[in-house]
Amino acid sequence: MDDVLKQRTTEWRMRRVGIVTMSRACDIMTEPRTKADKEAGKWSETARTYMLEKLAELLTGVPGDTFHSEPTRWGMEHEAEARERAMPIIAERFGCTVELPEGKNAFILHPDEPNIGCSPDGIIGDMGLLELKAPYNPVNHLRTVLSGEMPEKHIEQVQGSLWVARRKFYIFGSFDPRIERSGMDPLFLCRVERDEAYIQGILAPRVILFRDWLHNEYTRLTGSKEPF
Repeated sequence: MDDVLKQRTTEWRMRRVGIVTMSRACDIMTEPRTKADKEAGKWSETARTYMLEKLAELLTGVPGDTFHSEPTRWGMEHEAEARERAMPIIAERFGCTVELPEGKNAFILHPDEPNIGCSPDGIIGDMGLLELKAPYNPVNHLRTVLSGEMPEKHIEQVQGSLWVARRKFYIFGSFDPRIERSGMDPLFLCRVERDEAYIQGILAPRVILFRDWLHNEYTRLTGSKEPF
């Protein structure tokens, strides 16, 4: 990772401190293990862990994602190559131009709901976003290629980002340079449309409720009503 990218990554991580991000929307949407907890409106342990991570960031001012696992490092190291390969294909296949998310577009905050944001891998005109994945396990990449569509595990992140950024569609990509030795195209791309019913009926209310839970816990511990 070059010095410019390291600096951009550091700045990006600091901008996310204490902010509910759509890259973790799947954790927020996770259901509790038991039917009783679900009926009682309790949060899952996965959601609670994420809330505590964000709460710790608010209290310390330090980004919580200081440790990167091997799969995370792999994805970060291959993101630039994936985007470089994707840009001309997207222009030809979808008629779209991709821009690197710089400045305010590096981390986008929801215009109406405070302290909720997203980090797209690319900006596509006024209507679209780009999300690129470089799976550490090639099986996951092949599963995506064979299915011909975005894996369900990314729905929350993609739809949540479309909600935050007020965009209409995502170009989703999966990239694995290791399979190129076989002559197979290492890049898979598909277009994902905004699902307004899912966003407004399920995802957005849950994310807002989570954000409020985080704020309430901060206030309870510190007595301050303005954590941001």
